[in-house]
Amino acid sequence: MKSHHRGVSAPAPSTTSASPHPAAPALRLAGLLVLGWSLIAPIILFAVFHGYGFDDPYITYRYAANLAAGQGFVYNPGERVLSTTAPLYALLLAPFAALGLDVPLISNLIGCLSLGAGALALWRLGRLAGMPVAGGAAAMLYPLSPYLVLTLGAETTFFMALTLWGFVTLAAGRPAVAGLLLAIATLTRADAALAAVVGGGALLLKQPPWKRSPFPNNEARTPTCREEQVPGDPAHRPISGNIHPLWRFSGAYAVIVLPFLGAAWLYFGSPLPATLGVKRSQGRIPGSRSYLMGLGQQLAGLARRPLFWPLLGLAPPGLVTGLWRRGPLLLPLAWGGLHILAYSLLGVTAYFWYYGPAALALITAAALGAETLAAWLGPWRGVRAGGILVAILVSLVLAAQVLALARMATYPDPRLPLYRAAGQWLAVNTDPDARVGALEVGIIGYHSGRPMVDFAGLIQPEVASVFEAGGSYDAAARQAIATHQPEYLVNQEAAIPLVSTDPELAARCIAVAEFPDPRYPSPLIIYRCGW
Repeated sequence: MKSHHRGVSAPAPSTTSASPHPAAPALRLAGLLVLGWSLIAPIILFAVFHGYGFDDPYITYRYAANLAAGQGFVYNPGERVLSTTAPLYALLLAPFAALGLDVPLISNLIGCLSLGAGALALWRLGRLAGMPVAGGAAAMLYPLSPYLVLTLGAETTFFMALTLWGFVTLAAGRPAVAGLLLAIATLTRADAALAAVVGGGALLLKQPPWKRSPFPNNEARTPTCREEQVPGDPAHRPISGNIHPLWRFSGAYAVIVLPFLGAAWLYFGSPLPATLGVKRSQGRIPGSRSYLMGLGQQLAGLARRPLFWPLLGLAPPGLVTGLWRRGPLLLPLAWGGLHILAYSLLGVTAYFWYYGPAALALITAAALGAETLAAWLGPWRGVRAGGILVAILVSLVLAAQVLALARMATYPDPRLPLYRAAGQWLAVNTDPDARVGALEVGIIGYHSGRPMVDFAGLIQPEVASVFEAGGSYDAAARQAIATHQPEYLVNQEAAIPLVSTDPELAARCIAVAEFPDPRYPSPLIIYRCGW
């Protein structure tokens, strides 16, 4: 009997001429194209961006290096402070460090592969939703998103891939596997805890919308109490026992997360990274941009580039479609929205690597908009006009992404070679236990291997108290120097005038090395200080 029940949120694909979706052979071809894209795109990205990097991930690399060297899971040996937001990622990198491999290079490779894995997950979510156009559009746009490629080297794309596959397994009726994947993602970066909230909320629904979808042959059938429907799969999956899916999801999540939280509490004195409070404190620095202000500037930047207009134009109707249809693609959309809300309420400053889930939400909404457009236009004179128009719009956005990535490759962060040179100089010319003070300690600390005094408070969280009182980086640097008395300072005086404006520091600290760069108004200077 044909299904005419009201409330069916995701009508199954049909092979009739009235359907906006391609037939089964076309779907198989689309799946092969997405698979090929998810392999080719990471290879291209790694070839172009294998040397890409920025300062923050190097803190995590140093945890991995110290663990591999037998100095404990610490940044500075002997100081048990959890200053990395990616503890599990540091553990993942530690074996590579132990083998003497290039950890930043390995991390960039993992990041590129994770972008491909995320694309595959979005395609699968689209299939489970009965929305192959949306799944295909999202899979094409995801790997080359500049806001995601910008984070290469960090844990961002890795934990996002884990999260997306957690959503896939949740939508496919495997709550325990979903709980495990989201738990691993949470330990990689705590932001995935919000995704677990989204997943748990979906399971609280008595009958999630994607469980109500009819079979591809449009034959309605009510599953028995020991069966559950999976869209796109005519087979029924047995549910083991009578345990509610939410309990299986929560139990699998807790069995991974809770032991780590207990171990972190015993080892570090707190299960939460010290950086969380520090980043919130930095939001109080005069002139600091809030997360929400940064998000608005990112969207305004897209709006100034006409090739990105299809992305922005398709997102609003896609958001309406996602809320109306309530299929599996609503999961990443809801996670992105919850992430934006949480980071706005936390009051953190606008670091670019915070916007990964927001970029995912924008891509997902635009992909749902593409599905809506394709369905609305439908076939016209025997030609799938909607599909052709969607392909054109996606191609325009892809062209915009390629242009943005080409600019990124042409103008890499100049601090990376500068800080690396300073760190290598310190490794050769200073004692192993000599303390080094700097504003950005990641790259310098990783290459020098020296105990670092962090003017931003990430390694010594008490320094962030200056920010709580409305102080600047200049004030925090002076307090850190006075408290910890580092034997060496690494500073650009044009950015933070420390030695040049303080007679006492000028008397104690003499320049021993300089690293000029024409892109900066003053050289990076290493000072040796006597106390």
